[in-house]
Amino acid sequence: MEAVILAIVFFVLAGLGLGVWWFSADHVGKRRLQSVASTPIAEAAEGALVKITGTLVLAHEAELEGPITGRPCVGYVVEVKERTQAGARANWDTIVTKEDAVAFIIEDATGRALVQAAGAHLVLVRDGHVHSGSLSDHAERARAFLMQQGTPSENVLWKKKSVRYEEGVLERGEEVSVLGMATWESVPDSLRSDSHADGARWLVIRPPSGATLTVSDDPGTV
Repeated sequence: MEAVILAIVFFVLAGLGLGVWWFSADHVGKRRLQSVASTPIAEAAEGALVKITGTLVLAHEAELEGPITGRPCVGYVVEVKERTQAGARANWDTIVTKEDAVAFIIEDATGRALVQAAGAHLVLVRDGHVHSGSLSDHAERARAFLMQQGTPSENVLWKKKSVRYEEGVLERGEEVSVLGMATWESVPDSLRSDSHADGARWLVIRPPSGATLTVSDDPGTV
């Protein structure tokens, strides 16, 4: 009987864990991108919800820096997790999440598009990792970031917390996918070249009405 109860508890906990993963913001965003076929930039219809895929070529505004690694980028996601102990079970609990993005330009074989990425949901490959106590070049930046978020790196007994940092960034040269509302607008004078005729227009991707823009560099979404 005890074995049956333990088995039921195990499957309930496993189911809850799977549910948390399936309905997490990143997984929802990834599924949303995977459910839509990419549209060539030049073929995006005015006012349509479209997914475009292309190479990130430059920032339309001043670039950002990844808070943990210092990498130049147009968007980043950082998640900080603390190791906690509950009896014999160790968990990694999220204590800080932060993301930011600025407008950027992507291109495909048919043209270029401006992505108004401020406030976007970023589904990024987290390839920057730092652990507390490591000798990584980025360890001091990571600790300073945690302090800036109002979270000390020690507990109330001045004992160092066991913390790990994960960072994903949007960098030039990456292939990215964007899901948003398509509008065709005049090319800004600052970006107009001799190849642009008077009144030339280009694609601008904005957040859909009542929703957020979704941007990803995950190869599974492009």
